[in-house]
Amino acid sequence: MNRLSHFLHPLALLLLGFLALTLLYNGATPLYEAPDEVWHDAYVRWLAQGNGLPAMDDDASGAGQEVAQPPLYYAVAALLRLPFDDGDWHTRLWHNPHFGYQALDNALDNKNMLIHTEAERFPWRGAALAIHITRLTSLLFGMLTVVAAWGLGYEAFQTRQGALLTATLVAFQPQFVFICGVINNDSAAAALTTVTLW
Repeated sequence: MNRLSHFLHPLALLLLGFLALTLLYNGATPLYEAPDEVWHDAYVRWLAQGNGLPAMDDDASGAGQEVAQPPLYYAVAALLRLPFDDGDWHTRLWHNPHFGYQALDNALDNKNMLIHTEAERFPWRGAALAIHITRLTSLLFGMLTVVAAWGLGYEAFQTRQGALLTATLVAFQPQFVFICGVINNDSAAAALTTVTLW
């Protein structure tokens, strides 16, 4: 058992670092400003409300093109979301009239898709709390990815150093940390792919 704890000790520290960074992204990223987060969350809400899988021939769920995505991520997220009241969710969708979708970086537009209010500030309540809790789904899949990257690195290099290097490259890649801090099924795709490779 001592050898196992010696083997896993750096992985535990790495996961703590990843957890801290991801939680910072979760707290700092304004609601629904991450790529497609508003549509990913609509899918989650639809399932959490007991509606079953959203139909692909209408947009009753509000999830748009995301309804074609595999349901595993959304089902896990819906389970996390269930205990939290998001009855004021519609108040979070105050569209920014100055948002220029895919405008050039130097365009004279506002980069936020929505207008954000004091209701989103910590301590979170209502829909803001439900959304931040739902974001933890990506964190869970991200942690699974880091663990699987560790295992993959160990298989490839047969050393703890190789495992640590592999998992560190995954855990601290900025875009990966960001996507694991918001509602987005890319974290589940990364986790399942890495586990499969391992």
